[in-house]
Amino acid sequence: MFGQNDKIIIALSGGSDSVLLLHFLEKLRPEFNFTLLAVHVHHGLRGAEADRDMDFCTGLCGRLGIEIETKFVDIRSHRSETGASMEMAARELRYAVLKDTRRDRGFTSIATGHNMDDNAETVLLNLVKGKGPDALAGIPVRRGVVIRPMLALKKEEIEGWLAKHDLSWVEDSSNRDTEIQRNLIRRKVIPLLKEVNPALNEAILGNSEMMRSLLGSVPDAHGCTSIDPGGRIVVDTTKARELTDYSLYREISIRLIENFQLNLKFQIFNSLKKLIVAQPGRKIDLGAGVSAFRERDAIVIGLLSGAVRHGPVELSPGEVVAFGKYLISCTEAENFVKSGDKKVALIDAEKIEGVLAVRVASAGDWFYPLNGKGKRKISDFFNDIKLESSEKWSHPVIFDSENLVWVCGLRPDERYKVTDKSKKIYKLEIREHGQNND
Repeated sequence: MFGQNDKIIIALSGGSDSVLLLHFLEKLRPEFNFTLLAVHVHHGLRGAEADRDMDFCTGLCGRLGIEIETKFVDIRSHRSETGASMEMAARELRYAVLKDTRRDRGFTSIATGHNMDDNAETVLLNLVKGKGPDALAGIPVRRGVVIRPMLALKKEEIEGWLAKHDLSWVEDSSNRDTEIQRNLIRRKVIPLLKEVNPALNEAILGNSEMMRSLLGSVPDAHGCTSIDPGGRIVVDTTKARELTDYSLYREISIRLIENFQLNLKFQIFNSLKKLIVAQPGRKIDLGAGVSAFRERDAIVIGLLSGAVRHGPVELSPGEVVAFGKYLISCTEAENFVKSGDKKVALIDAEKIEGVLAVRVASAGDWFYPLNGKGKRKISDFFNDIKLESSEKWSHPVIFDSENLVWVCGLRPDERYKVTDKSKKIYKLEIREHGQNND
């Protein structure tokens, strides 16, 4: 994992795992002649606590004589642009900073503090989400330039060693928020599973290593898919029948990510397998506006008619934006006048965080439907109103930097409703091209 004269970037959050990693590499520095650079990414999400973490990291590196760079990223803007969850947006920007710094400074590798507990959480999260075999292989010790020297250590071992040597670290309070899926797995699911097997994390790590070894022994299989001039994936059903399930899954999965930025869940893959032997004319929806159609000798995977493939479009007051077959506008309303037109929504402008943006709905979205019964997944809401399958994942929604504001033409979010205390009101409107917007 390490070599003489390596130049290693340390991802330093200030948490116990990254602090131990820093001390570990600092101890090895004389023997291997390492050049070390700590990088702390400030996500700008936790106010004074995030500033405390940054100050802790700079102070620690100063005492150890290790160079540190602090980087600031705008998670909310990235989330608005990509539609990613807060956790995923933070991860994407954090790794982008680390890799850019490695390239710009000419370093050889990036070391992170991932441990055995992190691997167990990742595997369980991927399992319940129905992801494929590669995801169940967990976190690798090395992936490209990223190395994880502490993957065989448990969190309690890490914190025990630091406490024994009177070394401090900082805690991220957001790790206690069980609204975040990983925290729910960590704080509620894993403790229950440990009642069945106290050595749960060790068992999952062992299975991860075995799964990774097994998948590495499977030869690549290519040739059952191609891309037509319209950008659609064409699956040759005769060749597909000759492949193992895993080879077929891997090939189609890669094509979907490359062409539609769509992850293939196992449940959907099983439906695709049935389509291989089905009669021509059958169709299934894969999500995000993508469908698979069974033709005579092939399955054709492409966007549904009218589906929108582009990313979020910013919507500022006074503007009209084109989004697929729709025109969507935002204007400042003079007063609060209720309308029975579902294509119009009035929202309290002062409750908006950041900027408004239009994008397609995705299965992970949720909101509080106006006059509803609380928090609702958008997929369940679509089912409740019996929206056509072909429309679900091409339907536009409006977000601010934090939440879903309006499922366009269908239902606004309760949290943004106008009241008699509202001082500034936005009128949001959606029409199809060619309709009268007066």
